Amino acid sequence: MHVASSYIPTKQEAQATWGSNFSTLITATPALYGLSAADASIIATATSAFTTALNTALDPSTKTSVTVAAKDTARANWLTVVRPYAQQIAGSPGVTPDDKIALGLNPRTSTPTPIPAPSTSPLLTFIAATPGQHTLRAADQNTPDTRGKPAGVTQLQLYRFIGTTTPTGPGDADFYGVFTKQPMAVNFVSGDNGKNCWYWARWQTRTGLVGPWSTTIMQVVIAP
Repeated sequence: MHVASSYIPTKQEAQATWGSNFSTLITATPALYGLSAADASIIATATSAFTTALNTALDPSTKTSVTVAAKDTARANWLTVVRPYAQQIAGSPGVTPDDKIALGLNPRTSTPTPIPAPSTSPLLTFIAATPGQHTLRAADQNTPDTRGKPAGVTQLQLYRFIGTTTPTGPGDADFYGVFTKQPMAVNFVSGDNGKNCWYWARWQTRTGLVGPWSTTIMQVVIAP
């Protein structure tokens, strides 16, 4: 599990405060965080070295290029030490969210919430019927005045049936393609001239889950 850099403050003084709290709590009860006394000692040593070097570099009476360089080295070492421990604790299911928060970590679940199948259907509309092409647009049934997709949906599946007899439903249709952007262009061949084209569509998530079918729409095909 990755621990975002925002867990640790960006300002060095704030980092020292964060580190002192992190080290103090772990030193008091390392087992609470799945660590050992040896781990706590490693964290405490690095934290103390950084804090001491920082105070020396900030004090006008002791601030020199040498003490500033020493502070930078101690800080880099401290970050190298605490980040892996922070990652380990943040990802541990054995540490409660409250205990993670007390350390200055943001609790995260190790298992993402799965995106369910869409529960709504698209509303298809014709934009234009030109020689050799139909242009369509889709909106969700719950938000017919906008072009946005439902939450979790990445694309639209479009099916069509070309003929002179009315199909019974989307089961008679052929898959035409998937669309992520609008408007949607549907192309025809010369043999389709004068026939009717019925359309159905449904939403699809990134993992392939699909929602209910749209209602059908129909338009005559104009010769290319």
